[in-house]
Amino acid sequence: MNQRIVHGQTTSYEYDYLVIAAGTHTNFYGNDDMARKAFKLDNVDDANRICEAVQTSAFNTAIVVGGGYTGIEIATNLRRRLSSLNVSKQIVIVEASGSILNTLPEWMVRYVKENLAHLKVDVLVNSRVECIENNRVILSDGRVFDPSIVIWAAGVQTPPFVRDMKSEKAEQGRLNVTDYLQMEEHIFSIGDTTAFVDNGHPLRMAVQFAVAQGKLTGKNILRCLHGQGMRPYRSVDRGYIIPMANLHACGELMGVQCKGLPAIFMHYSMCIRRSLGLRKKMRMLRDLLKSLFGSGIVVS
Repeated sequence: MNQRIVHGQTTSYEYDYLVIAAGTHTNFYGNDDMARKAFKLDNVDDANRICEAVQTSAFNTAIVVGGGYTGIEIATNLRRRLSSLNVSKQIVIVEASGSILNTLPEWMVRYVKENLAHLKVDVLVNSRVECIENNRVILSDGRVFDPSIVIWAAGVQTPPFVRDMKSEKAEQGRLNVTDYLQMEEHIFSIGDTTAFVDNGHPLRMAVQFAVAQGKLTGKNILRCLHGQGMRPYRSVDRGYIIPMANLHACGELMGVQCKGLPAIFMHYSMCIRRSLGLRKKMRMLRDLLKSLFGSGIVVS
């Protein structure tokens, strides 16, 4: 009988069933220098470091690398934070492709661009950060921003141990799985580490899929233990929302276009519902109410 063992940093663990749900982290595409000098946003500690830098660092420009969902959200929240500090700084989104949000519908891209312009967030497309020298940032088109801070939101990948596994993988190091979310008979993979194919393409990384896959996998393991047949995973896409910090948001919910306050309410409702603990839920609700009734973002 083959042993089923997971080797950790300090010890090893035997398992009957293994569920890989390791998520992702920032992808610097092998640029170790950028990884050392730029801020990232993988967890709460990273967010706190960004907040501290915004509040204490001497900079004129905040550069957000990546014009996807995360980059847009970071840039607008930076504007909100700086506005609350009554500080005027330049915010620039640097996007390597020809457009921000380049896989989304045109109406959505247009809505986001208009809001970014309203918030005085500049967008530079077909551009990359070439290097960071102390607080001096040089772009591929020769532009120089000094002094600056850089926040990297240009992509994610699975953790190193997942990428090193001897298993078939899709882009970003995501694991290929069967209809039952299995890599092997006793190994399941769920969430962002998983490249579950739906309509010919891997599902996008989203919490709604991770939660549904986790619930199904738990039930399937119980079925296996009781000698029952497993049930296949069938994805249900309820939509997505791109939140922006000045109470603007846009997206699609069950195939219906949604923007403005209704989209913001749906975003906060989803976040509150998915969060664990009353304290976290209340903090999110307080943040929404503060945004609605407090002082808004002021752009001079």
